[in-house]
Amino acid sequence: MTSLTGWLALVAPLLVLLARHVPIHELDDDVATSVGAALERRRSALLLLSVALAGTAIAHAGAIGFVGLIAPHMAKRLVGRAFVGSALATVLIGANMVVVSDWVGRTLFLPLDLPAGIFISALGSPFFLYLLIRQRHH
Repeated sequence: MTSLTGWLALVAPLLVLLARHVPIHELDDDVATSVGAALERRRSALLLLSVALAGTAIAHAGAIGFVGLIAPHMAKRLVGRAFVGSALATVLIGANMVVVSDWVGRTLFLPLDLPAGIFISALGSPFFLYLLIRQRHH
């Protein structure tokens, strides 16, 4: 059993338990609280699960896998939620992030040849944290 399978076996049951509570978080906070939802506790648990799953994916795919987490969010901010435009923008943003990160790692720090994932993480981590914080306050 790989460590990825172990993490998924640990996190998946918790995710299944919390998944049924996710739609209540789409409501206004006052409405959700009035029906008895423990918003802050569940939000914290969902945030921890999200971080665990994202961290596991990045640990196994490398930091370059972070592109798949942030490019779609960047695309939606630029072109909206329409699927075709969003999908095309995601592909273009993700590809450009990888190319530029690879170029920076290979040329700006000579004679070192740094992995592209370092620069993708440096760009993506603050953006991803911004999204998480912004989502929490809405």
